[in-house]
Amino acid sequence: MSETLSALPAFDLELGALLNFTAEDLAANVAGQLSEPQAARLLAQARADLRNRVLMGIFFVAIGVVFGIAVHDPLNIILFVLLIASLVWLTVRGWRDCRADLAAGTVEHVEGRIGQPNRRGFNGLFLMASEVVIGGQRCQLAVNTQRKLDLAQGYRAYYTPHTGSVVALEAIDLPAADEEAAEADDSEMDEGDPVAVDRPEAD
Repeated sequence: MSETLSALPAFDLELGALLNFTAEDLAANVAGQLSEPQAARLLAQARADLRNRVLMGIFFVAIGVVFGIAVHDPLNIILFVLLIASLVWLTVRGWRDCRADLAAGTVEHVEGRIGQPNRRGFNGLFLMASEVVIGGQRCQLAVNTQRKLDLAQGYRAYYTPHTGSVVALEAIDLPAADEEAAEADDSEMDEGDPVAVDRPEAD
């Protein structure tokens, strides 16, 4: 264990601030564990998502009553039921996966560049904006965080096994073979939906 920790690269303050993790959190992640502060943040985010989806459900119910059910339009009623069912499914699945991650208390890791999944066609309807692909693995990373990362850089991402939430990142140099694999992955991604990167304006 001590050899593993001593082999860690210097803690990147910028990445730590961006994803809200500390050197102690990273040490736990390298050991395959989810730290207690990270677990608390994961639970807080899950509760916020649950609250937001409940409010969204109430809003859609109100809209459905006013514009669909009130006028007895069969198509609108079907669409309304499907929408509510999808929202309930996402809510239940998200909460269930979060609880599974907290119970496991572990993280996994993957190395590669951060890219976007293919959002074209029917498949794209079920992808959240936070979903990214890192080394062939689908993970969850906040859009605002994506925009502040160097997408040409290789990363080692630590993520929870059920929700796929990225809890820590390390900037790494990818081996040549991995660079070729990353380029192959990029060719399968949706080139029409790149992640905008915040860059400082030239003086």
